[in-house]
Amino acid sequence: MKVLDWFIAIGLWFARLGERILMWFLHNWALFAGLACAALVLISHWVALTITNRLAGLHAPLFGYKSDHPGSALLSWGVAAALLIAASAFTCRFKLWRSLSIAGAALLLLTLGGLLQVAVGEPELLKEIGDEEAQWAASVNAFQKKYLPVNQGVEPDNASGAPLSTSIVTVWDRLIVARYFMGRGWYLTVVIGLLAFFYGRARLSRRGRARLTIWTVVMVFSSTAIALARPLAAQMAVARGQIAEAEGKPGLAINRYREAMRLDEWFAIHAALYVRIGAIDSSFGRTNTLEYGFYHSQLLFNQKNYLPAIQELEKFLPNAGSQTRLVHDLLADRWTAYGTALYAGGAVAAAIPAWQKALLHDPASWFAGFCLSRAYFEVGRYRDSIELILPMTKLVRDPEFRSALDTNLGDNYVRIGDLAQAKLAYRHSYLIDYVLNWRGLSDMIGAQNGISLEMSD
Repeated sequence: MKVLDWFIAIGLWFARLGERILMWFLHNWALFAGLACAALVLISHWVALTITNRLAGLHAPLFGYKSDHPGSALLSWGVAAALLIAASAFTCRFKLWRSLSIAGAALLLLTLGGLLQVAVGEPELLKEIGDEEAQWAASVNAFQKKYLPVNQGVEPDNASGAPLSTSIVTVWDRLIVARYFMGRGWYLTVVIGLLAFFYGRARLSRRGRARLTIWTVVMVFSSTAIALARPLAAQMAVARGQIAEAEGKPGLAINRYREAMRLDEWFAIHAALYVRIGAIDSSFGRTNTLEYGFYHSQLLFNQKNYLPAIQELEKFLPNAGSQTRLVHDLLADRWTAYGTALYAGGAVAAAIPAWQKALLHDPASWFAGFCLSRAYFEVGRYRDSIELILPMTKLVRDPEFRSALDTNLGDNYVRIGDLAQAKLAYRHSYLIDYVLNWRGLSDMIGAQNGISLEMSD
């Protein structure tokens, strides 16, 4: 009996210990949930680009976005959101309802600031978002369907429709596009902000709730008005420039277009207004201006005179000044289009140097890189294709694009006789995109059969 009592006592001790641990966890659930959510915000994407695997919360800079420069992790949107989420968890745990509602309001204002930054605060980032979506939807996807073995069936595609780079016109368009491409980290912050704000607000006095709501609404509207003031003024300047141009006042139109570029960098990093100014310069015989170069190159490009369009831009490149980046981007587009036209005409070898020059002007031209890797394969330069594809796969997050790259990689390994690596590439292609990916599946089976035949020999 003593032994039985001893076992019962031990069991009761463990039960009491388990009860205390459970009650402690339940008592501090807000802290654990807050820490978990803060960690998720740090590792989740703050902005979800179509192709590249960038801009997680920890690497999305609060100020001064620069392409390929993640910035300081301490000054990131993810860290700011994580600190506010931790503060919300702490105030909820100790029932500091006023502080909890203020932390929730701060989280909502933070997410609003993140949205406005992408939409109007960092034009370079928004341009990258539109360019990546356009390169995948209107370029890489179309190239695969036209020139590569077609998968059976029609897979749903969220990248269908007009390319974003040509459909972002107004400030409202920019807000809609920015909201669409905000990542899971941003949405998680929105949800936690709403929960903290309303949970804390519901426990305040009637007067406290009214004051909190008024101040939050005032902050939302004032910050939005401040952020949108210059972009809206620039949009109005463009409209007034078009009116002046229609009324036969070219000098006034040029001044208003330049005012728009001064007010909003979005218009300065796109060629549309330069082309309009160049058209005016052309009508007055001013053919030595950079704007005329943009206009004349665009005119030749629309007529599919690719080489003259390229030569026109290259002539102005040494003196492009602050527009040097824009000229390089346009040259990359021109060379990519020229290479695609040569490839469509069967001149695969001639398309290779065109795509190579496109990558020299813009190393982030995913369409040119994808096409070049396939062209290398078709002319027998299998190792060059492998060396080009491998760095690309490390940066791609879109499963369909990554799957296409892995399948192309497997094709190259098959041609050089490395069937084991080919099988791994095909298997990874099918694992990340198994919806109607018959090309990857059939190639994987073929590689497996090849390995079996080698072993049997």
